[in-house]
Amino acid sequence: PSVIIYECLFLFSELLPCFLHSNQSSNYRSKFFLL
Repeated sequence: PSVIIYECLFLFSELLPCFLHSNQSSNYRSKFFLL
């Protein structure tokens, strides 16, 4: 299970910059932080 967690963290770290640079970054960040 730890491998899955690391993969999710890697994907999140890879996708986060895209969300931050997008126009809807605030919406995505709020959804992710609420999870």
